[in-house]
Amino acid sequence: MVLPRLFVFNPTCDFAVANGSPSWQPNAMLTRMEEDMATIVRFLATPDDLVLLKKLPSPELSRLMISAGFTEPRYTTFDSFTNTPETIKEIHPWGWSPAFIRQISPFLKPKNNPAITNEIFLWKESDKQLRSRLTSHMLLQLILHKHSNEKFIPIHMTPRICHTMVEIEQFASETGPLMLKSPWSSSGRGLIAVKEIPIHLSIRQQITGALKSQGYIMAEPLLEKVQDLAFLYNSVHGKISFTGISRFFTDNRGQYKGNYLRGFPDETPREEKEFIDWSIAELPGLLIKALTDAGLNNLYSGAFGIDTLIFRDHAGNLRINPCLEINWRFTMGHICMGIEKYIYPSSFGIFRTWQGREKSFASWIAEQNPHHTLCDKSGKILSGFIPLTEFAYNNHFGAWLEVFPKQAKGKTVIT
Repeated sequence: MVLPRLFVFNPTCDFAVANGSPSWQPNAMLTRMEEDMATIVRFLATPDDLVLLKKLPSPELSRLMISAGFTEPRYTTFDSFTNTPETIKEIHPWGWSPAFIRQISPFLKPKNNPAITNEIFLWKESDKQLRSRLTSHMLLQLILHKHSNEKFIPIHMTPRICHTMVEIEQFASETGPLMLKSPWSSSGRGLIAVKEIPIHLSIRQQITGALKSQGYIMAEPLLEKVQDLAFLYNSVHGKISFTGISRFFTDNRGQYKGNYLRGFPDETPREEKEFIDWSIAELPGLLIKALTDAGLNNLYSGAFGIDTLIFRDHAGNLRINPCLEINWRFTMGHICMGIEKYIYPSSFGIFRTWQGREKSFASWIAEQNPHHTLCDKSGKILSGFIPLTEFAYNNHFGAWLEVFPKQAKGKTVIT
């Protein structure tokens, strides 16, 4: 008998880590987001695995997923899992935190359960520090000093640790506009843009609050972004393996919006495409070496991703920050890797997340006039619009996929 892995979608783990208390609870909006999108981890699972959630997916969503060719994992609610516990092989939350450990512990029975070990449920202060931006800052400095390359970001343009308003203003006077990032934040949250000196009062208040709550802030010179790119890994027993890339994109505030699947859009200029290809060829192994040299391979077990940033310097040359941020958890890039294998090789996909304040996900889907999903004989998706998360329960958060033939006008891509 194959023991299942247990998957749980808890994307508020970053907030929980920052807070540090096992009693931390997400606010109403974050709770709604977790519940509305709980089924998204299905794309990490196999048919033998379990997805743990508060409410089973609707028959409508299950029928749609099956018709599009996606395999179904097994689902169980927290209540059902409590009443009929099952032996599991591994626990895979979106990310670990003291709050998640407290939440999940009552649902798991240690007896004869290989997934339950003291190490799993022992959260240390070093676990929190690992997940701070200081770790990515340290790794970036190691890379730039030990693996110098003219294509990498210059030292003077790298982030600086600031503890006071004076330090932030001094850095801004030296480099120009800044993006400030809280030590424990991700997915474009916890960002404060400083575009002029003196700093506006409302911005100063945000900075003061961040410094008071987290002690320091990471200040980055605002760069002329060209492309976001992430490298995905898995760490098991001290050995790190490269699992793929994430072609993600963000809005003008740096918040995650979605991913390109099966390539980049055809409007990507050739120079940029060649630079991306160089990055994909050179960085995966270099990052593993840097992580290992820094001893980080022994401090974490599981999936994680390293965000990089391709930009143009003041002379117009393409450069890359090879370690902008480390996400010690699953990312939407991992979800997209799971989805990508269902897309026909000569098609191109766009994965997007959605939030609606005044309408439901179902209402929004109806307005899109979604075209019929077309699959080839092998079941691979050739084209179509597909909601990927629950839409039958008045949801206000969701995710969707649109697939186009690569030869379609305006949607062809360079691979």
